[in-house]
Amino acid sequence: MPPLYQPSFTSPHFSVGAMTKNTILFVDDEPQILFSLAGTFEAEHNVLMAESGPQAIELLKKYEVQVIVCDQRMPEMLGHEVLRMAKTISPATTRILLTGYSDLDAVMDSVNSGEVFRYINKPWNTERLRETIQLACSISRKIQAVKSTHQVTFHPNASLQANEAASEVLFIDTNANHLQSLKNLFASEYRVHTASTAEQAYNVLRNNSVSVVATDVKLGETDGVDFLAAVNDDFPDVVSILLSDSKDASIAIRLINEGRVFRYLVKPFQRELIKNTIKLAVSQHQGYKQRQLPNIKAFETADMAEPKTNGMKQLSDALSLARQKLKNRSTY
Repeated sequence: MPPLYQPSFTSPHFSVGAMTKNTILFVDDEPQILFSLAGTFEAEHNVLMAESGPQAIELLKKYEVQVIVCDQRMPEMLGHEVLRMAKTISPATTRILLTGYSDLDAVMDSVNSGEVFRYINKPWNTERLRETIQLACSISRKIQAVKSTHQVTFHPNASLQANEAASEVLFIDTNANHLQSLKNLFASEYRVHTASTAEQAYNVLRNNSVSVVATDVKLGETDGVDFLAAVNDDFPDVVSILLSDSKDASIAIRLINEGRVFRYLVKPFQRELIKNTIKLAVSQHQGYKQRQLPNIKAFETADMAEPKTNGMKQLSDALSLARQKLKNRSTY
């Protein structure tokens, strides 16, 4: 079945530089939702629509798309599966998951595959969706510009060769036994830092070249997601992992929309899972440094008008500013 709506131009191929409008691909198995979205955005953007995951994949192969907005609950392919394939086909395309359900498994998959820029629940606020898509377009253009300027090909699923012995990893947990176990597990591979409070962890980050931070969700009086949001602002190259005793859809959504977390692991986890996760996270950090992977966190932070917090002596200042930025932002 052909897509419901073709863009206003007729050429089957077009270049980003030749177009003044961004191209948005909406994917939903409900035609009325597609036409509602098209009516909202077609004046500002080139709009493509697909009623299924396979249709969306074909359009991504044919057109240069800045943003894909995909529903989760579809019969042939689930939304997070579409976005996982989209990441490989078009790494510069920014990916947004749209759903009417707080689908825990879908949200967890979205976090742990690193696919999603934002998670948006139906019914959406039109102005916030508009602002979110505009930011997503800006980030997509930045990814493409870095790719062109440095003449590199991003490898979204590649495992880069990182200098693990020189990499620094920070574990944060209020349980001293957990910290010691993690330190023993990784001491032969990385330079390991540990902290039992958010304040200690923030000082470690300020005074060391940390590649990966893995934190428990409970940090005393400090919320783990709030802490990662502050880290996201101040140290965008640091790859973050959240460790929790349970799955929680609300936390997972916040991790996507606020913390840009790399993985969300549920305790108890097997040794090989945490070892592989840290290895991938170190590789991700190395990819940012080598500009072989696009750092969406850094691009988004650069678009913020608020001043940087890097160098602040107090974690409370960083947390306060991070919360204020989240409160004031017009996007999801």
